Amino acid sequence: MLNLLGTSAFAQTSYKTDGVSSNAEYNLTDRQVKRLSGKLCRLLNDYNLEHQEFHLSVNIERLLVLTSQIETNALDYKLNLAKFWNDNSHRIICTANGESTFPSQHFHNRIVLQSFASEALEKYFFSDPKGFPINPNVAVINQYGNYETILDYIDRLLSLPDAGKHYNTEQIKNSRDIIERDFNGKRYYELSVSERAGNR
Repeated sequence: MLNLLGTSAFAQTSYKTDGVSSNAEYNLTDRQVKRLSGKLCRLLNDYNLEHQEFHLSVNIERLLVLTSQIETNALDYKLNLAKFWNDNSHRIICTANGESTFPSQHFHNRIVLQSFASEALEKYFFSDPKGFPINPNVAVINQYGNYETILDYIDRLLSLPDAGKHYNTEQIKNSRDIIERDFNGKRYYELSVSERAGNR
């Protein structure tokens, strides 16, 4: 079983952005990002193996809370947790595995590829646009050398001739609709210059 516990240390300053205020900002080091990414991506594999008794969304939140050290009894803890994720999301990458089954890709994209869009996207990351405002417009470079957001990735996945044989396309389309409608999700070509700059 994956060990979610770990230590973390962050530079803390005051910030106020996007209507979310707090007295702490968490800046993950490269080592901390690598550790968090590895644990998050392994959660997906654990969920594959222990589907019947493993609550994916609960364990993702537990890991983010433990890493960020955000107090869950605070009234605005979900807003602060969303801020923590949005500040670091562009660096949360699942690496390619040895068998090349999965490419190196953003955690949200790996969720889609492993067919957990309902469990992890709809029930967690994109479940509450006001109380837990996750930014879906993170653009990362794909294996073909192009920037893409999660909507670009979903479009590309659904365009495959055999997509219906390998993926739950209706579930993926539903997640895409939620991201686009409720979270102002955009394709990379729709991002403004400042939005693109914020991803790098």
